[in-house]
Amino acid sequence: MEKEYKIIRFETSPIALSRKMKSFIPKSKYWNKLYKISQAYVLSKKNLPEDQFNYDMFITEMNTPKIRRNCGLNFLPKALEGKKHIETELVMPCGLIIGKKVKAQYKLLSKKYILINYKRQQNKEKLQIAEFKRMDALINKKAVRFYDIEITDSRLKIIEEK
Repeated sequence: MEKEYKIIRFETSPIALSRKMKSFIPKSKYWNKLYKISQAYVLSKKNLPEDQFNYDMFITEMNTPKIRRNCGLNFLPKALEGKKHIETELVMPCGLIIGKKVKAQYKLLSKKYILINYKRQQNKEKLQIAEFKRMDALINKKAVRFYDIEITDSRLKIIEEK
């Protein structure tokens, strides 16, 4: 009898964006572009009707390789082991409108991982995961590397795939 494995992803809570000054931040051009895309997303979501709103356009603009590389968004801020981090698959826009001000934000969504073991103790979550691309090797009982992660902060959410 085969064991059923759960497929999970990690999602960060919304991370605030602000304009960067060129003299202080070397890659400010890309951060400002990310800010403008997220700000346009919030404003168009509020002002455009549902049938004219195109979410995919904002996703493709935010996930260009230049923006992700220069803003350091290729990895989530959680290490798997040593220098290996959880890889990002999508950068998603989000934000709020407070009065007349627009608070531009973004979220990071990770690639898929296989959940091997899960324990919750008080405010800590202990996970044992494997990379999704090694699913065939795991099913065929070949060597697969497992990573032990301990999540203590609430900035990282675990999403179960179906």
